[in-house]
Amino acid sequence: MSINVISLFRCQSQRAHDRGALLHGFAKICRNPNDVFWLKENAELLNILECSASTLDSDDLNAHEQIYDNLPKRLAFFPQYYRFLP
Repeated sequence: MSINVISLFRCQSQRAHDRGALLHGFAKICRNPNDVFWLKENAELLNILECSASTLDSDDLNAHEQIYDNLPKRLAFFPQYYRFLP
């Protein structure tokens, strides 16, 4: 088993398109949005970006737009995981 460590300092200094690509990868590529691990991983990523004072462009969260629009339905389907919803 390998351990991958992401330096928060490096994340903070990434170019804007890198952050957008990272958010898109987590939102659309790594897992299915109906997977509870998708919810947890996306919430953790957004938390890391917030805690590291990363500045997001308005387009960075486009990959999550459909999720935000369907949040009431998702809460009804995963009520026990509400805290993971981005």
